[in-house]
Amino acid sequence: MATTTVDRSPAADHVRSSSVLVVLVTRDAVGWLRGCLESLADQTHPRLGVIAVDNGSTDGTLEILRRALGDGAVGALGAGSGRTR
Repeated sequence: MATTTVDRSPAADHVRSSSVLVVLVTRDAVGWLRGCLESLADQTHPRLGVIAVDNGSTDGTLEILRRALGDGAVGALGAGSGRTR
């Protein structure tokens, strides 16, 4: 059985903040993607990350993701490939 020790001192609360990672999974999402990305950009959490996986979109979703997040934060699934490339 594993145990974890947590520092519950008041100072620890001011030093640490939780990390948040948003994972977007998309397919032909042009209709809602821009609004979603704008909402994420408006977030004020100090440790927020966003990655995306596109599931074979044919409507320009992948290009929007790459422009907004950069190639390193976007994975692309080919049609029927079952894995990212």
